[in-house]
Amino acid sequence: MLALALRIAWAIWIPIQPASDSTAYIEGARSIAAGDGYAFASGVHTAYWPVGTSALYALPFIVDDGYTAAAVLNVILGTVLVALTMIVARQWFDRPASLVAGLLTALWPLGIQFSTLIASETPYLVATLAGIALWQWRTRPCIMRIGLAAIAFALAAYIRPTALLIPVVLAVGDVVHTRRLVGPALHAGVALLIIAAAVTPWSIRNTQLFGQFTLISTNGGANLWMGNNPDALGHYMPLPDEPELKAMNEAQRDKELAARAKQFIRDNPARFARLFLVKQRITHDRETIGVAWNEPALTERTSPTVFKLIKWGGQLYWLLLLAGGIIGAALLILRAPLKGITHPAVANWGYYALIYGITVAQDRYHMAFSPMIIALAAFAMARLWARKQDTPPTPEPAS
Repeated sequence: MLALALRIAWAIWIPIQPASDSTAYIEGARSIAAGDGYAFASGVHTAYWPVGTSALYALPFIVDDGYTAAAVLNVILGTVLVALTMIVARQWFDRPASLVAGLLTALWPLGIQFSTLIASETPYLVATLAGIALWQWRTRPCIMRIGLAAIAFALAAYIRPTALLIPVVLAVGDVVHTRRLVGPALHAGVALLIIAAAVTPWSIRNTQLFGQFTLISTNGGANLWMGNNPDALGHYMPLPDEPELKAMNEAQRDKELAARAKQFIRDNPARFARLFLVKQRITHDRETIGVAWNEPALTERTSPTVFKLIKWGGQLYWLLLLAGGIIGAALLILRAPLKGITHPAVANWGYYALIYGITVAQDRYHMAFSPMIIALAAFAMARLWARKQDTPPTPEPAS
């Protein structure tokens, strides 16, 4: 209820004003809502950004101008995200950690700020956390929970292809924790087959559109190049303005950029290693994107002082969450190193950090694993509180 109230209040106060990637998602959503397929405003069909976000927000554009209904959808998704974070924290730890995780997520400034952003982050988190919760739903038949989890991961993959390998990450943890290989390997194999079947129709569409096999999107090579080229700084950069690339279609350009990035990595292993570390800093060191993307509306509705309080208050909140997450991960790893490293919260954090360290980093990319950090922070807080409660009282000094 707290999460719902805060997100409704923010959505009433701050209107949606598209910025950055939101503009592209809206173009695709309007095109889908109009029945013209997934295309830019120019009418050119695309697969550069995964279709899932635009497909989801096409629904609000069918209802009205899109923005009011989109804000309602975001509020619902943001509230569901809090519930799912509580569920996985309960599965991983215990009830106190679940309650703390719920409170931390309900108050999470970035989660609230994304209520007025048309973006991929919140839908992706809801889909992936639903998949993780279903995967760990041990009281249900194995086939049922793995099948439902795979469908959730497939939906997430339509939003961001990074979801494709989450079943493998979870299966590795199951192998370590159960000391069984066949069952978890079979679960991962079945899940991957279901995911492959679910994304095949879109892959066929893309392959027909571009004349070569294209799984979900055509920006994987572009992202790899952005983070691995002679001028790379670790974060987003414009694609090369070359006639040769402009003459190619999206899939051809993506393949060419991927080839250039791989060649750069082979030729410059030391530079790649340094960039990997830089990308980790970029991914983890700040959380101001919600304010930046809402800035036009915030500057209209607030004073400069309030704007700064919102921005730097959110940054402080994130740094405290990150510190708590590190402590929680350390507690797990120190208690049982192998089990700690392969714990779903820690392993998923590492999985995403590895991907963004290899490709390209942005501060908002840590949203993909923020619920894992929040759950770990909640675990650490609940554990410290329990220890405090168990501490015997200090004896009264003798009179």
